[in-house]
Amino acid sequence: MLALEFLAWWYGQGWLEIWRSIGDYSHKTMQFFSIPILLRTLFEPWRRIISYPGAGLSNHLRAMVDNLFSRVIGLVVRTLVMFIACMATIFIVLFGFVLAVIWPFLPFVVIGLIIKGAF
Repeated sequence: MLALEFLAWWYGQGWLEIWRSIGDYSHKTMQFFSIPILLRTLFEPWRRIISYPGAGLSNHLRAMVDNLFSRVIGLVVRTLVMFIACMATIFIVLFGFVLAVIWPFLPFVVIGLIIKGAF
């Protein structure tokens, strides 16, 4: 009786949970990498490093170049993090899809391995 309940769960609720978990894990990955925050702050200075101009034109130009450099560094780092997040999400979706496709066949693999081990 327990084996029948297991198979009913495996081919019913268990398989649906695999498909649902693909979306859950990809959403959690995007939240982990904070994609909405990274997009919103894409052109912000890196780690809020800002130079304030002093008196004179040379100090103003130096502060402008420093701030521009800080913003470029912030753009590059945030873009790399978003790229890594996209790659991780793609990996999770592909792995989840492969797992969901082979899910119905896994009990037969276990039975086959038991038979192979017996002989």
